[in-house]
Amino acid sequence: MLRTGRAGLAAKAGHDLTIEVTRWSARIEVPGEDAGGVTAASVTAELDLGSLAVREGNRRRQAADRQGPRGDQEDRGRDPG
Repeated sequence: MLRTGRAGLAAKAGHDLTIEVTRWSARIEVPGEDAGGVTAASVTAELDLGSLAVREGNRRRQAADRQGPRGDQEDRGRDPG
């Protein structure tokens, strides 16, 4: 699962997403003890980017979105979701 967030200029326009990679493979290589064993192990993963699927998305308003015209906070004390 991948989770995205927003910051900077994209904060007002973006969405927070949970994305699943539905097709992927991984390979773990553990060399012999004489070559470092488990401490020298490596992991290689291949992700099929065509298999990305959005599982959840929301447009949570961040503090910058709640600024009133005078720069004060609106909706203080609640998360408008």
